[in-house]
Parts: sequence; C-alpha cells; structure tokens
Amino acid sequence: MGRSPVATYFIADLHLTPELESKMAGGGRAPAVTTERFLRFLDQIAADGNALYILGDLFDAWIGDDAAKPAYGRIIDALNRLSMPIYLLHGNRDFLLDQQFCGATSAQLLEDPAIIEVMDATVLISHGDLFCTDDVEYQQVRAVVRKPEWRSQFLNQSMEERIRQAQQFREQSKTETANKSVAIMDVNEQTITSTLDAHAVTTLVHGHTHRPARHEHAVTNGTAIRWVLGSWQEQGEILRWDQHGPELIAIDEFLTR
Repeated sequence: MGRSPVATYFIADLHLTPELESKMAGGGRAPAVTTERFLRFLDQIAADGNALYILGDLFDAWIGDDAAKPAYGRIIDALNRLSMPIYLLHGNRDFLLDQQFCGATSAQLLEDPAIIEVMDATVLISHGDLFCTDDVEYQQVRAVVRKPEWRSQFLNQSMEERIRQAQQFREQSKTETANKSVAIMDVNEQTITSTLDAHAVTTLVHGHTHRPARHEHAVTNGTAIRWVLGSWQEQGEILRWDQHGPELIAIDEFLTR
C-alpha cells in the first residue's frame, strides 16, 4: 500500500537539454544525467506528493511548443503520468512554454509571481528574475521579450530561424553574464521586501539565482522567510514541504532516501 500524499514539492532551474544526451553522456553533470535524475525524482515523489511546483527553467531553451523534439517525449510522458497537480512558472530560458505543452503534461501555467496555499501557509512563488532589479539591462530585455508582440513575431518565424536566434541569444547571454558582477545578478533586497509587503505574505520561494539558501527579511508583518532553490546543473536543491514544514534538500540526497 502506498503512502498517503503528504508533501508539496518545489523545483526550479533544471535546464534540461535531453537532445544532447548522446553527445554528453558520461561528461560529469551532463544534461543526460540531469534528465535521468528528473525522471527518477518524478517516480519517487509519486509515493507521497500532493503537488509539484516547477518554478521556471525546466528546460535550458524552448523555442515553441511546436518545436518539441522526440527526445522530450520521456519528460512529457512522465509528467503526464504523475498523479498529482503540476503547476508551472515560466523561466528566463523557457518563457515560450505554452498551452500545448501544458495540455500534454497536465500542467497548469501560473502567472509570475503567484500566491498559493501550502499546509495552511500563504506562500508567494516566482521564478526569481523579477527580483534582480540591479541588473537593469536584463530587466529591459525581459520586458521586451515577454510582450505578446515579440512572442508572436518570434513564433511566426521558421524553425530554422528560431533555432539560429536562440543560439545567438544564448551566446550573447553567456558573454554578458561573464562581464557582470555577482552582486548585480542576485536579487535586490529592497525589491524582495517591497514585493512581500505588497502581497502581504511572509514566505517566498523562488529560483533563478542558483544560490540555494534560506534567508530572513524584516517586513511589515514581522519576519519573512525566503527559500531559494538550486540549479540541477549543480547540487539541485529542491524544497519539500510537509506537515513538519519546508526542507531544502539536494536532489541526490533526496533520491537516496
């Protein structure tokens, strides 16, 4: 007899690239390894999970639901088989995920940020890039590519042109990231506290920065807790929340439980 569903799971920044499996297998923390870990993770949480929240950048790139390659089939099928609600936020790498993908995976796409209820707690969830307001250049680009007009124009291009542009964007992003300070690419503390106050919550869960940790912030309603999820290209810290509260766990440790 299986265990009753008692835990809510939060993950982010998997940056899955299953189409590269054959090219990178055996090369350390390769995309192939990450994909296999994700499939094992889904199998494991099926025993006690009551909901899964994917807080952005499930994929390292997504150029449209119509561009899903056969290599993504295992991921899509595994999500669809999961017998619990799945909620999805866009990341900065996969913000073109849309309703076709959601239909195939039985996932529900949420606005960023979103307020949810977890174990009688009110929680704000976000991918997290919205809070990196010191990186003005990034926020300007984000505002442009999230507009419906840009989205429509990009998706109306040929597949070949989309692939070319996506590769160009990725190379440009790598160059810009290498030239920016670590502090600029982290969240802005004032943005965090003002966002928490604006939504009248004292718990926030997000990803994006790849700096997993538990933070405390002084807000109007007292002390707020901010949980930051990890990148699966590194330790892959996830958040498991049951009746005893939230716990940040490295994915490899979780898979050995």
